[in-house]
Amino acid sequence: MTQNSANKRKFIVGQSYPFIVRNKVSIDDNEQYILEHEGFKFMLEALNYTNYNFKTGVTIQCKIDKINCAGK
Repeated sequence: MTQNSANKRKFIVGQSYPFIVRNKVSIDDNEQYILEHEGFKFMLEALNYTNYNFKTGVTIQCKIDKINCAGK
């Protein structure tokens, strides 16, 4: 994500946002969900959410608990 695109989307800790589950991928034997919100894509570790049975194309609500130093 470029500096300009990061400034366009400001998430607020404690708020919930809709994300579309786009895909599930395996990276170094670690499964990740690819989530999308307003054109921005994020990865979510699948192991922590196996009981949720996420399906590709479904919209889920995600609460922002933390934003790292890079603003992600």
